[in-house]
Amino acid sequence: MADLACDGVPHARRVVLHGHPVFVAGLDWLLRHDDAVSVTATSTTTAELAALLATHRPDAVVADYDRPGGPALDMLRTCRNRPAGVRILLMSAHADPGVLMTAIRHGADGYLLKNAEPAEILSAVRSTACGSTVFCSGAMAVISAGLLAAARPVVFPLLTEREHEVLELLAVGLDNRDIARRLRVAAKTVRNHVSNILGKLQVADRAQAIVRAHQQGIGVPARDELSPPRMWPVAHPNRAA
Repeated sequence: MADLACDGVPHARRVVLHGHPVFVAGLDWLLRHDDAVSVTATSTTTAELAALLATHRPDAVVADYDRPGGPALDMLRTCRNRPAGVRILLMSAHADPGVLMTAIRHGADGYLLKNAEPAEILSAVRSTACGSTVFCSGAMAVISAGLLAAARPVVFPLLTEREHEVLELLAVGLDNRDIARRLRVAAKTVRNHVSNILGKLQVADRAQAIVRAHQQGIGVPARDELSPPRMWPVAHPNRAA
């Protein structure tokens, strides 16, 4: 009998494995050595997973987030749309913050790197199946940074990342040639970016764009830079005290 009693009832947690056959086979072998969880089924496609969720009603899905060509977000939506409210633990080879935040925004309950130790994987699967949220080492810092960034208002959201860079350089007084050298692009490319910026900000010329940027704090010198230099008294040897 399993010794895991998440809800006061000692029974094995039901787990479905989803992903590439090699990933599924390896994880299946590992979990079958643990009495706390029971691998009830495996799937390799989102359609198979949807059918398994309806028939097996597992406590958790452990899914390969790196499957080539696999619609990972469709898989997450499939899990979230089931009435059972199954929890999802994703395993990935990538610690990229963008990948992690996308997974969280689409409902992942856990995120673990594939190079984790077997004991860590087993613990993560158990915890997720019991209703806990599990993330790999360092993930919480990424999550906190992502939440803080999301909470900050986006300045000029219509601009692309490159257009933001061009606007920042415009705002500090650089001309097109200087911007082109700084960004290592052609001057014509910079002109195109400037034209796009003017259209998106709905201003007539670059001067107005710079004003708009300064109003949002872009390109404005720090307070210390605005202060005039302090003039210290200088002693003149030939001047009488």
